Amino acid sequence: MLDPTHEVLAGPGDGRFRSVGCCVIASSPLAKVRGLIGTVGLEAGVGILLEDCRSVHTFFMAYPIDVYFLGHPAVGERESYSLRGDHHLAKQSEDGTRRFVVLSAVYGQRPFRLPVADRRAGAVLELASGRGKTSPSVRISQGEQVVIRPLGIGTTPSESRGQAPGIVTSRSRASDTEVSR
Repeated sequence: MLDPTHEVLAGPGDGRFRSVGCCVIASSPLAKVRGLIGTVGLEAGVGILLEDCRSVHTFFMAYPIDVYFLGHPAVGERESYSLRGDHHLAKQSEDGTRRFVVLSAVYGQRPFRLPVADRRAGAVLELASGRGKTSPSVRISQGEQVVIRPLGIGTTPSESRGQAPGIVTSRSRASDTEVSR
């Protein structure tokens, strides 16, 4: 099982954010190519952030995912990003927090589908599919701000002691423990 290292928060951009899950960050080329391939499922609220990425496919995956194309919040939704330079990437703060805006979303992207893309994106967040349908408070919508921060930042010591849910890599399910909130 891969252990998520970052919490995913979403909100309208007015400073109010809600926790929508947690993720691992894939920043190396190999980690981005591998992505979620070879995993058998994602526990609710778990995902992967693919940095410097504009498209994803679901070949060799066994389950659907929700795909969020993210851009730097300082760049408007309708502006396209240059293929050169890194102005589209979220700037990481000293504590490891990254900020994005949701440019577009694909809910329930099924396995073995051709790539979906948003050329304006600087990163892609893939989360377990369907959670937004059963719990609207965790659904992330286009235009919302997304904050990715290391687990334990901005929480009390008792909240950061819980074990985050993980990515299931074998047929046996991992424990369903959630981070205390």
